[in-house]
Amino acid sequence: MISRLRDELGGECAVVGIMSGSFTQRGEPALLDKSTRAACAIAGGCDLVLELPAPWSMAGAAFFARGGVAIANGLGCVDLLAFGSETGDLPSLLETSERLASEEYAAAVASARAADPAAQTGTLRARVFAELYGGSAHLTGSNDLLALAYLDALRELGSAIRPHVIQRVGEAYNSIEIPSVRMESHASASAIRTKVLAGEDVSAFVPPYTAKALMSAPIHRTSNLDRTVAAFLRLTPPEHIHGRMEISGGIENKLCRAAMKQTTLEGIVAACTERRYSPSRLRRAVFGGMLGYTMSDCEALPLYTVPLAMNERGREVLALARKRASIAILSGASAYRSLSEAGKRQLEAARRADLLHELAKEEKGIPR
Repeated sequence: MISRLRDELGGECAVVGIMSGSFTQRGEPALLDKSTRAACAIAGGCDLVLELPAPWSMAGAAFFARGGVAIANGLGCVDLLAFGSETGDLPSLLETSERLASEEYAAAVASARAADPAAQTGTLRARVFAELYGGSAHLTGSNDLLALAYLDALRELGSAIRPHVIQRVGEAYNSIEIPSVRMESHASASAIRTKVLAGEDVSAFVPPYTAKALMSAPIHRTSNLDRTVAAFLRLTPPEHIHGRMEISGGIENKLCRAAMKQTTLEGIVAACTERRYSPSRLRRAVFGGMLGYTMSDCEALPLYTVPLAMNERGREVLALARKRASIAILSGASAYRSLSEAGKRQLEAARRADLLHELAKEEKGIPR
């Protein structure tokens, strides 16, 4: 994506990546630690990598996008927001985004939700959109849905940053199919992750620097947190986690009951998956509940970011951002002391995610 971006914009443009911290939008600990992943991003063409901290990094699409856009906007030196899309059609995405933001659409969704409270949110939204406007391909692809969330965040924040879409190629985001040919076939991240956790070689489907990192850096497995998750849900009364991140509609009762019979996160999630609660949302609910995150934490805007890696051009961008930024760019204890109390609470919340991520690390590595 970065090479295509440079091809389209010119090789002299500086590329700033805003990368998830220790937990991802899938509601799982990141496979590699954030420093290793940031180094890979620099090797792949980024000039500067900044952290999107938890809870935004592990929130649903709207909050994930809003957090990332808020950081980009707060730097004061970002002109374009580049993102992937299955369709790659920015005018059509903008049209769909405007319709999704309309009062007509909001009223129709509210009416449909009242008629079918248990409906899965994405399915309900797509159905209502089809009834009003004749349907849209943008409401089916994972990247298109996130693209719409980025456009909505840019509009909501009144940002002057211009959107720039790059068409995604290869397997679907959630596909676990590995193409039969080499890296040019673009296996999905889900497929690559599945093979890595199974101890299989993925060097044909990732760049050499990523393959090296996967061979040398510790892997973090979600399953290593199974007993931690089960203990938390068994020992925590449901009413104590009611209202935490992604937890509503009584799902806290189902989660706690499932943990009395299941000892793995996968088992608990499978026992609780229903129309309105996808596996990703349930994982976000479990880990968000463990970390003490509430929806108000997600609704707030990030007040800081942390530089994770950079090259020489990235240092120049960072120096410019420090002069213009409206958010804190943290590096060192003195920067922490300069944070507002709300900013310090956000930073401590992200550090809890880092500590939990450490527990997912393989002690002896995996055979590969």
